[in-house]
Amino acid sequence: MVNYVVPSPAEIKEKYQKAKEEEDLVSHYILRFLSRNLTWIILHFTLLAEFVAMMTPVIDLIGIFLIFQGRWILAALLTQLHVVIDCVDGEVARFRATVVKRSAAQNKFGAFVDSMAGMLVFPVLILMAGVYMGSLLTGAVGMLLFSVNVLSSAYSKAYFPSKKKKGAAIRKKIFGNLKTKIAFSSYVQKSLVTLALLFQSPIFIWILSVGAATMISIRFYIYRK
Repeated sequence: MVNYVVPSPAEIKEKYQKAKEEEDLVSHYILRFLSRNLTWIILHFTLLAEFVAMMTPVIDLIGIFLIFQGRWILAALLTQLHVVIDCVDGEVARFRATVVKRSAAQNKFGAFVDSMAGMLVFPVLILMAGVYMGSLLTGAVGMLLFSVNVLSSAYSKAYFPSKKKKGAAIRKKIFGNLKTKIAFSSYVQKSLVTLALLFQSPIFIWILSVGAATMISIRFYIYRK
């Protein structure tokens, strides 16, 4: 049993959340405000970031069931809870690193669980959202492009780490020296699905699809260079 003092939400913000420069606008100004308070609650019960990460596919399964039931607002709220928990598991992991020593293999396993948890069910939720809004094509395209975008991001981090500087240079050229990034992160993509469910509108899934296709194309360009 590990004894530790749970940090306050303010301490979590200061010490265990990502720096402002590493975040996009939605994550930094909206999601991180919610996540640090939820992290404070969760740290009273567990230090296992992997357990927190595995909550997301369970939430997604419940969200799909709610879509079947036509309870769109509840499905939207759960989808956004998935996004917040996606932030929480990283905060829990960073805090845990200060109180529990883990091997490199354990850290790699934790990173794998974190990356895969959001891919287990969420693409199916996108598909079902499209289908129950009356368009199988919308759901299928959104599911495919979201999945390929996430996998291409993971692939780039694993096999092209040096290309990160190239991507940063491109962002700086477009947006200048903004303190917070304007980015099409997974948090933004999943929040678009929340809006699609909330308003029962496939237009948000098409925005997700266009943005994901753009990101895939940019990564391919960077890899080729």
